[in-house]
Amino acid sequence: MAENSHVVVYDDKNASNAAARAWWMLRSFGIENVQVLDGGMQAAEKAGLEFSSGEEIFDIATLIKKDNWSLPVSSLEVVENELKNGSSTVVDVRDAYRYKGESEPIDLVAGHIPGAINIPFSENLDENGNFLNDQMF
Repeated sequence: MAENSHVVVYDDKNASNAAARAWWMLRSFGIENVQVLDGGMQAAEKAGLEFSSGEEIFDIATLIKKDNWSLPVSSLEVVENELKNGSSTVVDVRDAYRYKGESEPIDLVAGHIPGAINIPFSENLDENGNFLNDQMF
């Protein structure tokens, strides 16, 4: 995949899981023209897009090799200090039940970072799994 590639990513969870992560990872490696399919695989099926199964064979593409992460990151120490002095907001985008520590199907520890707020990613989607048109912030 070249840096000038156009990439559309999707998943079968209304773009709320793997597609969002794939978008983020591709952007971090310099792919600027990457988009998430609104509504994911469900929207494509509903629109009548043809699907295939089995292995796909593609021409070999030039791989992007990056030495440095190109998106902003933070350290745990910075997050802890900024939460203590109120200079940053930490947002937990997991489902509310995971944020509250009621159940944890993936991580080893239930709950959230003290001081973090919860804005579940799923609340950015409408009843059909499409991204909401209005901005949350």
